[in-house]
Amino acid sequence: MALEHYEEHQKFFEGTGSLIFDHEHKIAYACHASRSHVDVGRAFEQASGYQIIWFNALDEHNNPIYHTNVMMSIGKKFTIVCLDSVQEKQFLIDHFRRTNKTILDVSYAQLKEFTCNVLELQNNQKQPVYAMSTRAWHAFTPQQQQQLQAYAQLAIAPLNTIETLGGGGARCMIAEIFLEKRKVSL
Repeated sequence: MALEHYEEHQKFFEGTGSLIFDHEHKIAYACHASRSHVDVGRAFEQASGYQIIWFNALDEHNNPIYHTNVMMSIGKKFTIVCLDSVQEKQFLIDHFRRTNKTILDVSYAQLKEFTCNVLELQNNQKQPVYAMSTRAWHAFTPQQQQQLQAYAQLAIAPLNTIETLGGGGARCMIAEIFLEKRKVSL
């Protein structure tokens, strides 16, 4: 899927930050932002077969949130989201309910601690694993921690350098690759 030509027109779509995937339902969520241009999103939809659910998300100062992964993470069971940031709150809640997601609503203070910049993975036995920073883990409430621990194995690591200097968290450091394994003959 070649989308590079959009860059010539200053239209960008920073995939891992712009799109939050619900692979099971072939849905991607994206907040409107300078790094998530709708034209490129439409081209992505056609090429990928995913439907993008667009919405507006603002920080506590009413500035657009630049990347969807700042305010949302979706796994098989949970949607971790700062609903206070979403202008179309009920619209998103309805989508999450239709896809049977349990919503872990986090505050702006928790968002700043990278609670939404986490990623559900799976181990070799296909059991869920949540990757997150130590900072994110400590920002979840005890009830939220209990819900996550009851569901998944946790992979927690200090990511101070990327969080402080790079502005990203665990999800920013991990690529989601969903390719079928192929045998290679030499």
